Amino acid sequence: MKKNSIYILVLFIGVALVFAFFDLSHTKETSDTKEEVRGITFTPIGVERVEFGQPSGYSLYQRPRIEGSKTLGAAVFYENTEANKMFFLGGKGIPQEAPTTITLDIYSNEKKVSLQELLKGDTSYPLITETVKRVAIAGKDASYFEWDGLYRGRSVAIDHEGKTYIFSVTAMTQEDTILQAFDAMLATISFH
Repeated sequence: MKKNSIYILVLFIGVALVFAFFDLSHTKETSDTKEEVRGITFTPIGVERVEFGQPSGYSLYQRPRIEGSKTLGAAVFYENTEANKMFFLGGKGIPQEAPTTITLDIYSNEKKVSLQELLKGDTSYPLITETVKRVAIAGKDASYFEWDGLYRGRSVAIDHEGKTYIFSVTAMTQEDTILQAFDAMLATISFH
């Protein structure tokens, strides 16, 4: 009997190690093909039940859940510069503020509460409520809103099958190219 327990324990540990080795993240590239939208080249990727394009020249950082936030986690896209890579991946360098980014936050929203209720008290989005307006993204009703924190940001929230997907961008000025990449990314969104 003891031998069987040991074999089962070893098998269980082996399976756990295999899963840990293969990093079962929900973010994956869906193909090696590149697409061009509004003059910006994208690599299609998928997260949960949404697919969209990752702008070329941007790297992906998978941010874990933030304490004090209701988000389940996030995909953060940052411009490929050495300073930004050091900020997200660690390393020695000159201390800096967080760079501007494009972010996808995913919230559980099975009760289908309003955007204001969902983000109430959330440290990720200091919501400017007077900017919330209805828009259409990927054939779905969505909420566009602006917020203010370290940088000024704009976001689009889309509900799909018990989750709220919030695509956001931060920028230093209205002329920043990251805003064009964000608008083009929104045009690549599809749900399944």
